[in-house]
Amino acid sequence: MSSAVKELVEKHTGKTLGLCSHGNVISLFLNHIQSDFRREHAEQIRNPDVMRVHFDQNGFLWDSKFVLAGLSDIATHYSQMKPN
Repeated sequence: MSSAVKELVEKHTGKTLGLCSHGNVISLFLNHIQSDFRREHAEQIRNPDVMRVHFDQNGFLWDSKFVLAGLSDIATHYSQMKPN
């Protein structure tokens, strides 16, 4: 998934993209770009959820503190996540 996302980002430089996928695929992507994101974290993801990932010359960076207004009551608060 990361190579496909990278291709999209490079094709649409400077744009904000919205991507949708199954939770397991998102979890694998987050683990790929941030190795301390583990299965225990993936199991805590709620639906619906919105995550923000930045891309620059250094690669992908997950903004784990991002919470979309309007979803704060139901979305996962990643900065407060703890392994089970």
